[in-house]
Amino acid sequence: ILCHFGVVTLVLAFFKDSIPQRQNTEQVRSFQFTEEDVLWVGRAVLPIANSLISMSRVIFSGDPSMTLKVFPVLLFGAKYGHLFTVWRLLATGFFGCFTLPRLYSCYSSHIHEKVEGLNARILNAWKSCPRKKLVAAAAVTTFWNLVSVKTRVMAGRNMDIRGACWLI
Repeated sequence: ILCHFGVVTLVLAFFKDSIPQRQNTEQVRSFQFTEEDVLWVGRAVLPIANSLISMSRVIFSGDPSMTLKVFPVLLFGAKYGHLFTVWRLLATGFFGCFTLPRLYSCYSSHIHEKVEGLNARILNAWKSCPRKKLVAAAAVTTFWNLVSVKTRVMAGRNMDIRGACWLI
């Protein structure tokens, strides 16, 4: 991000200096920090920094409920974070602002029909199941076992052992 901001600043400075504003005048540049500038920046930045620090204390406190909320987000960010760049997010937002409302206005009746049908099917399936809690617990346990870190580490370890045996 800093490199992108640096490039934008460099381009703006280049165009500002390239286009002559007045003929035969020298540009005098003097830039000095004053104590008031430093105090103003401190007053602007410190409340935000304090709020971020207190929020990070809550997030990384080790509380099990907070850990279960934050861990999937961090895991997803670690695995797929390189795909989310500033330019991709801006482009997606720009095109999404124009296309999503248009698509919704064109297909709103069809979307509502599909959602109502899906809700009815899920509700009928849930009502017809006599052991709802058992099914829900089994689904959660299966999902947890399939995506847990321990399972992935063991699967990777077994894959390496099998691959090594295959090569021998």
